[in-house]
Amino acid sequence: MATYWIDPFLEATTQGAGTTDTSTKDGSYAAPFSLNDFISTSNSSVSSINGTSFSNGDELRMKGIAFGTLFGSEGNVYGDGSLGYARNTSDLKPVTGNSTFDGTASDTTSNLFAFQNSDIASYLPNWSHPLFFAGNEHSDSNLVRTLLHSFIYPVIREQMGHNSAGSTGIELFRVKDEYANIISYSSSHHYSFNISVKVTLSAGWTSETEQNGYSIFEVYGSTNFRYFYINSSSTTKIKYDCERLIFCQAEHPGAASYQGLYVEFNESDSRGEATDHVFPVFALNFFYISNWYYGGYSGDTCVFPMITGGTEGYDDYIRLFPSSTSGSGATTTFKNFISGRCYPNFLRSYSNHAHKFGNMYAKAYNDSSASGTQKLLRYTASYLPTLSGNSVTYLQNSVYCALSSSGTDSYDIVLDNLGGTVTYESGLKNPGIAPLASVVPGVGTYGDYIGPVMGGVETSTSSSLALFNSTKTINASQNWYDPKLTRAGFFDPINYTSFGKFILGGSNYRTTAHNVGVNVNSALSSTAAPQFLVASAEHNDYDGKPISLIGDPYTAGTHFPSLMYNDTVSSTDVLVGQWCGTTTGNSSTQSWIPLDLAVPSYTAGSDDLRAKVVVAYADGSSNSAAGSILLRAWHRDTTQTGNFRVYSSSATTVSAGGDPSSPTTVTLNLSNVPTSGQEDITSVCLGIRLDFASNTNIQKYYIVSADIETY
Repeated sequence: MATYWIDPFLEATTQGAGTTDTSTKDGSYAAPFSLNDFISTSNSSVSSINGTSFSNGDELRMKGIAFGTLFGSEGNVYGDGSLGYARNTSDLKPVTGNSTFDGTASDTTSNLFAFQNSDIASYLPNWSHPLFFAGNEHSDSNLVRTLLHSFIYPVIREQMGHNSAGSTGIELFRVKDEYANIISYSSSHHYSFNISVKVTLSAGWTSETEQNGYSIFEVYGSTNFRYFYINSSSTTKIKYDCERLIFCQAEHPGAASYQGLYVEFNESDSRGEATDHVFPVFALNFFYISNWYYGGYSGDTCVFPMITGGTEGYDDYIRLFPSSTSGSGATTTFKNFISGRCYPNFLRSYSNHAHKFGNMYAKAYNDSSASGTQKLLRYTASYLPTLSGNSVTYLQNSVYCALSSSGTDSYDIVLDNLGGTVTYESGLKNPGIAPLASVVPGVGTYGDYIGPVMGGVETSTSSSLALFNSTKTINASQNWYDPKLTRAGFFDPINYTSFGKFILGGSNYRTTAHNVGVNVNSALSSTAAPQFLVASAEHNDYDGKPISLIGDPYTAGTHFPSLMYNDTVSSTDVLVGQWCGTTTGNSSTQSWIPLDLAVPSYTAGSDDLRAKVVVAYADGSSNSAAGSILLRAWHRDTTQTGNFRVYSSSATTVSAGGDPSSPTTVTLNLSNVPTSGQEDITSVCLGIRLDFASNTNIQKYYIVSADIETY
C-alpha cells in the first residue's frame, strides 16, 4: 500500500512543507499532485493520475499548514445589524482602532475566513477546530459579508456583546495571500475526485507523520449555471478522512451568480463494503443550489464535520438526499450546521437511515402544515421517509439556536423529527441555557424570533398516543425539549389526550411541582367556540387514582398545566385544580376546567338560567392570599353565527383558607337563552378559569359543585 501526496497550495506563492518540485507532479512528497490533477470536465472515474497508477489500499494525503501560519489576523470585528430573525446576509465590521482589517474580495485572494477555536469553543461544544466560513464578492475594506446571521446575531452581538464599533470585538482571521490558490471554472461542469480504486483521502498533513494543519480547496464559477461536483462518478471508490480539509465555494468579483454545488458522496457505495467516511468542512457563500447525496451502502457511517453558510438567495435550504439502505442501514452525523439563510431540507424518500445532529445555528422553517410552529428540520411532504428504521438523534451537549424565518413569524420553534423516532441526548442547550444565557426566547425585543423553545408535541391524534397506550412522567425535571402536549383539532369543545399511567416516582402529586409542557399554537379568542385540552391518565403510580392535566387555550405558547383530580378535603368531596408549582418559562398562570353540564327542565320565557360554581381556595403557603375564578359558558343558539352563544363573567375573588366547607359561590347568568322559535337547550359547556398567583406555591382550588340552575 503506497502513500501519495497532494499539495493544495501548489499553485500558490508558498507551498506546503516538503514540496520542492511544482512541475513533475508524480505524487511523491517532494513533487506532489496538484488539486487540478483531480478535477476534470468529464464525469468518468480514473485509476491513475499523471501516469501514476493507484491500487486498493493506497492513501492520498493532502498537505496542510498550521492554522497560525495559514491564516492571518484581520483584527477585531463586531457583528453589524440587530435583526433577531433570519436574513440573507450579515456583516462583520472592524471595531474602532482596527487598522489591520481588509476584507476586500478579489479573484486572487481567498474568501475563506475563520474565528479561532479559543474564542468560540463554548458556543460550539464537541468541536476543537476553528469556525470556518466564507465571505463573498460584496466584502470590501469596510466589511466582510457572510451568511452566518444565526451565529453572528445571538452569539457575537447578543451573548458576547460585540455589537458596535466601540465594543472590544472578536478577532477575525483570513487565509494569507501567499497561500491563496483559488480555482475558477467556466466552460463546463467540473467534476472532482472520481477515483475508481479503493483509496483513502486524508488532509491536514504538516509533515510525513503529523496531521495537525488544514488543507484548503477553494473554487468559484465564472459562468452562470455551472456546477461543481465532488465524488460524482458511479464507479468512484474513495474513502474520506477529511475533517482537516476545508472546501470553500464562494462568489468572487469575477463570479457569476448562478453557481451550484453537487456533493455526491453516496457514489462511494461502489466500494461494495461498509465504510466510515469523514467528509470535508464546507464553507459556502453563493447564490444558487446545493445538493447533498450521502450514505449509499448498508453500514456506512458518514460524518459532516461542519457546514457553514449555504446559498444566498435561490433556496432557503440545503438539499439533503440520504440514500435508502438495506440491512443495518446507514448513519449520518452533521456535527455543526451554521447558516443565517438556510435550514436542512430532506428531499428524498428514504429508508433505514439514521441521522445525528450536533450544534445548529440556522434559519427556522415555517411549517405551513402545522400552523404556529417553525422547525429546524424540514421534510418536504412528498418525500417523507418511512418510519421504520429511521431516526434523528440530537447529540449530547450540543447547542441549538434558530432564528425565525422572517420578522412576521413569531411562532414557537420546535426541535423535533418527522422522519421516525427522535432521541434527545443529555446536556442539550437551547437559547436561554448556557452558553447563550443572555439570549432568551420570549424575552427582549427579538426574543419571540429565537428558538427552539420545545421539542415535539404529543397529541391524541398520534398513533403513539392511542387510548391508554402511553405513560408520562410527572415531575419538575422535564427538559425543554421533552415533547409537549398540545390542543389539537378545531371541532371538539374538549379535546382529550389519554395516557395509561402518570409516573410520579413515589412523589405525592398533591405537594409536588412539575413542568410537563402544554403547547398552544395560537391563542383562542374569548368569543370563539371552546377548544379545551384535558390530558388524562387512567391511574398514577402513587395512589392509583386518575389524574388529568388542564391548560390555558387562551394564551399562545408553552406553559405548564395544572393538575386536576378528585379528592376529599375537610370531609367534603371536591374536584381539585392544582397549580404546577413552576413559574420559570411559563407563558400563563391560568388554567381552565372544562365541564359539560346538564340543563334542568325549565320553562322558556319565564325561567332564568345560570351557571353556579361553589369553590374554595388554598394558597398552599399561608392560606392568606385570595384567588379568583372566571366563568365562561356556551350553549346552542341557532340564531347566532356558529350556532352558539357565549357568556363570560368578570374575575371573582375566592376567599382563601382552604376549607371547602366554607366556600365562595360564583354565578354567571345565561341571559340570552332562547324564549321562542327554538327547542330548549339541554347542555351548557362551562369553562372555569383558575387564576393562580405568580409564585411557586402549590396553590389549589376546590370545586365543590358546578351546576346549571334555574333562579
